[in-house]
Amino acid sequence: MKVLVTGAMGFIGRFFCKTLVDAGFEVCGIDQKTSQAPFENPGMRWEQCDLLDLGRLTELTQEFGAEAIVNLGAKTGLKNFPADSEYFAANTRGTNHLIQVAREVGSVRRMIYVSTKYVWRGDGMPNHREYAPATTYGESKVLSEEAVWEEDGGCEEWCIVRPTTIWGPEMSTHYQRFLSMLRSGLYFHIGTKPVKKDMGYVGNTAFQLMRLLQVEREQMHRKIFYLADYETVVLEEWAEGFRREFRSTPIWRVPRGMARLMAWAGDFLNMVMRRRFPFTSFRYQNLTEDDCCEMDLTKAVCGPLPFSRDEAIRETAKWFKRGAK
Repeated sequence: MKVLVTGAMGFIGRFFCKTLVDAGFEVCGIDQKTSQAPFENPGMRWEQCDLLDLGRLTELTQEFGAEAIVNLGAKTGLKNFPADSEYFAANTRGTNHLIQVAREVGSVRRMIYVSTKYVWRGDGMPNHREYAPATTYGESKVLSEEAVWEEDGGCEEWCIVRPTTIWGPEMSTHYQRFLSMLRSGLYFHIGTKPVKKDMGYVGNTAFQLMRLLQVEREQMHRKIFYLADYETVVLEEWAEGFRREFRSTPIWRVPRGMARLMAWAGDFLNMVMRRRFPFTSFRYQNLTEDDCCEMDLTKAVCGPLPFSRDEAIRETAKWFKRGAK
């Protein structure tokens, strides 16, 4: 199968392209970045292309003869621009362009549209077209999901995937700060209640995406899949796994009341003094609230994952100790 991957030089994109090539797929990875290709392989082709350039996108898809498209290209972040602004155009207009390409290029028969778990942030599990985004990034992905539903995906086989927090080697500097704090003994637990989250190791996420390209139409068509490891993470145990790999000092614990005061102080410093204090109310919420989703469908369709939690922690810690960038 020939697969076009957008956002191919991003964190998940690089792992996904490597996973596909190793499995024998022909892959064309596109990205608006012009940096050097992450790896070279006879089955891998890299091209520069912006999702907002409909002409170039159509031309590349046609010339490559793509049979499937996986859309990992997106504008992320917590900046408070309106969801329909130019800042998030890759998420909104870019999705519309891909729908158009899927409809017009005859070789394309399967599409995987990558959204985010954070189109819904609240208690319980939503129905497929119920949304409660907590950020304008989430709102922009709501707009993109709705475009896919309204246009029936643009091709005969399509699905939407919602990644959770994805981690692993080469993850963003934001998560590298977490590892740095753990390694230096500055990370702390808040309160005594265990916090549970669904998170995904990037190697397992890449595998799940590949499986959604391989399964029969009726197993994936017009469905929504959450991408995470099947075993829910207990945040304390996850952090302790890294602490053991780093052989750092035991993780200390801060009462919730004290942590909340620290978060308010961080909010104040960031708002009034324009400082980049790392601990804020937003971070406090992330570290104290459960954040789980429904993984039964993904598990049933994608099957067993290739990497265990211990393996994933070991490989990520090894990468970090080598000198993460």
